[in-house]
Amino acid sequence: MAITKSLYRSIVRLAAPLGLAVSAVLISPVAGATLIGQTIGCSIQVGGSGNVAVPTNPVVGAGPECAIDPSLFPNSVANADFFEESGDTFLDINFGNVGTFLFYDFTDLFWLDDPTAFINGLEFVSGNLSDPDPEVAFDAHSISISLVDFEGIPQSARWRISTTPVPMPGALMGVALLGMYLVRRRKPTLNS
Repeated sequence: MAITKSLYRSIVRLAAPLGLAVSAVLISPVAGATLIGQTIGCSIQVGGSGNVAVPTNPVVGAGPECAIDPSLFPNSVANADFFEESGDTFLDINFGNVGTFLFYDFTDLFWLDDPTAFINGLEFVSGNLSDPDPEVAFDAHSISISLVDFEGIPQSARWRISTTPVPMPGALMGVALLGMYLVRRRKPTLNS
């Protein structure tokens, strides 16, 4: 069956607004996307040690997800907790009496209900760090934080994690259909 010019125009006229509506839904963040219940990777290194975090693949839930092994560092504290409040995701880091460098690495940070979301920012919210400029890095699904604890006093820091959803192929198709619709709607101008 050949597509006539009028059938093509009808398809474009109907599909473009529908495609735009679908793309708006697909591009917008999913309400309630969460890390709660997600298994993540956790590594804590103290000084030049290897990973001393327990557990190394925790499930995000209530309370700290991982901490340094108390059998290896009986007088020290270092832990990490992901939690959500008012629709935002936060990361709390607590440590003290370590007396050296701390390296936290979190991997496999995929938001449930919105697996296309990726990390696009970390905002320091509060804390009492003796290190005025901690090294903080992130990519789409991981966070790395380097801290110094030479003071031996209890310290904490809280970061807000910002995420952005990735546009889905359907959303991109909707935008393309809208472009086709707008191009076809343009009236030709006459040159004098």
